[in-house]
Amino acid sequence: MGVVLRRRAGIVGGAVAQTLFARATAKGFGWQTNGFQREVGFASTAIGLGGIYASTQDAPAAWIVGAQAGGLFLLLAAVNHIVEIVRDHNYAPAITVILVSDLGVPISLLVLLISTGSLTAA
Repeated sequence: MGVVLRRRAGIVGGAVAQTLFARATAKGFGWQTNGFQREVGFASTAIGLGGIYASTQDAPAAWIVGAQAGGLFLLLAAVNHIVEIVRDHNYAPAITVILVSDLGVPISLLVLLISTGSLTAA
C-alpha cells in the first residue's frame, strides 16, 4: 500500500498549500482567499494523516476506509472544479491541472483495492 501512503502524503502537501500558502494557491485557482480555504486545508490534513495511518496497517478494512475518505474528498473536489469550469468559465491553470489528481487518484485507489483483493477480503 505504498501508493496509498504516497498519495496521502500528497494530500497533506495539498493541505500545506491551502493553509500556509493560501494566497498563492487561491490565485492559481482564480479564487479569493478566505477562511474556508484554510478549513479545507485542515480537513485535508486530517484525511491525509488518517490515510497514512491506514496504509501502515495490515488490514484491508483500514485501507478501504483510508481510500474512501481521500478518494471521495478528491472526487467531490473534481466535481466542484468541473462545475466552476462549466458554469463560471474558470479556466485558471491550477483548476485544470488539479483535475488530473482529483480524478486520477480515486480511480487509482479503486483499481488498487480491487487488484489486491482488499475489497473482498474486508
